[in-house]
Amino acid sequence: MSNDNMDESMVMLRYFIMDSREMLDDVEPQIIAMEEKALTVGEIDEAILNAIFRLFHSLKGSASFLDLQTIISVTHEAETLLDIFRSGQAVIKPAHVDLLIRTT
Repeated sequence: MSNDNMDESMVMLRYFIMDSREMLDDVEPQIIAMEEKALTVGEIDEAILNAIFRLFHSLKGSASFLDLQTIISVTHEAETLLDIFRSGQAVIKPAHVDLLIRTT
């Protein structure tokens, strides 16, 4: 790999890290809000759930572009869990929230 390509890759990685940190900082309060509503009202706020899903999906797409396999795998699993809630196959529990928070 030439120095120019390496420099370009490092710049892209820096932008990925900066953008990802911002997204992850934004998603944690949304995850907690989703849990609070689910526990008090008994149902998940679909708008919050979809926003969280989109964040993980965007993060996975960016990680795919950079071939960051661990991030791709973790975000895919988060999407899978969120899809389970979206389809109504399970209700959200504190253990699920803990798991989602750990992915951030």
